[in-house]
Amino acid sequence: MWISLGITVIRNAAQKQALIFTPVLILLLGGHFQGQSPKPEGMPRRVRPELVLLIDINHDQEKVFRVEQSLALEVVHKLAENGSLFSVITFRSGGPSEIKSEVPADEALAAIKDLILEVSRKENTAPPKLYEALIVAESAFSHDASGRAVLVISGGREDLDGKRFKHIRSAFITQQIACHVAIVSSHPLYGTKGIQVRGFYLHDLARETRGKYVELGTNEKKVQPAVQKLTEQILQQEQAHVR
Repeated sequence: MWISLGITVIRNAAQKQALIFTPVLILLLGGHFQGQSPKPEGMPRRVRPELVLLIDINHDQEKVFRVEQSLALEVVHKLAENGSLFSVITFRSGGPSEIKSEVPADEALAAIKDLILEVSRKENTAPPKLYEALIVAESAFSHDASGRAVLVISGGREDLDGKRFKHIRSAFITQQIACHVAIVSSHPLYGTKGIQVRGFYLHDLARETRGKYVELGTNEKKVQPAVQKLTEQILQQEQAHVR
């Protein structure tokens, strides 16, 4: 009898412990499985239009560098509204430098504001290495960008020749990259017979890749009209690409 009673007491105690332990176990397991719930597979990454800015920081741009920066800042600010990503590349006689790659507008704006001109030295009298910068720009896009555009902001002094121009033109056309150009220069762009002496190849590159070409000179009042023309063209091409 005493043995039977002892077994009953032990059994009742075990059942009480089980009742206490069971909800705790359920909560722990529930939290474990909730924390490790499988993520939906096959969700596509959000594709965005991308703009690569090539900015001339050669030392001879001193008189117009403020105009260059204003133009770049306004373009980025305008295109930020459609969620574009931006890369910022500078070029000078010492070569190109990739400052930012596929960043949102706020990071691109901060980078542009921090830019400074190349220091003038006797050994850097060569023209800025625009060709190398264009090659860097060509590979700066993600594979799934919904629109690809390059904006070259340059004084028009370039190291392009016929062979280099054909290579860049072919690469941009193949990859559906539109090259837009803004010439910001304190020097004359045309000779006595109206022949373009600065920005000649860039003018052709813009035309043959369906880009927009604008000239600003030293006048900051031309920045807003230029921004309007450039961003309208870029946005139109992005919309056509999405369709």
